[in-house]
Amino acid sequence: MTSNENNSLNFEEMRNVTPLKRGEAVGQDESEEGFYIKLDEERTYEVAPVAFYVWNMCDGKRTVSDIANEIVSEVKAESVGEQIDEDKVINSIMVILGELLKASLIALNA
Repeated sequence: MTSNENNSLNFEEMRNVTPLKRGEAVGQDESEEGFYIKLDEERTYEVAPVAFYVWNMCDGKRTVSDIANEIVSEVKAESVGEQIDEDKVINSIMVILGELLKASLIALNA
């Protein structure tokens, strides 16, 4: 597993990997701008809504490519008439997956 200069995972190397979420969702903050994921008794993380969405997609069945394609399709559907930079969306997803991995909130299966 390698990362690029942005400290994100490399999409081409990771496309066929199936991430599996770890921990459990335990609520949302009062401002509704973050979600809490409890990894174990000592560790609970607050994550942004988009990171929570990506984390929820990590079901151990979808590959990184499946997750990226699904999110790109959703972004396109919500942005009718706007130009979408797919590479930028995929890079953002890879950064999120990298951060989730670093926090042990996902495990990677080849």
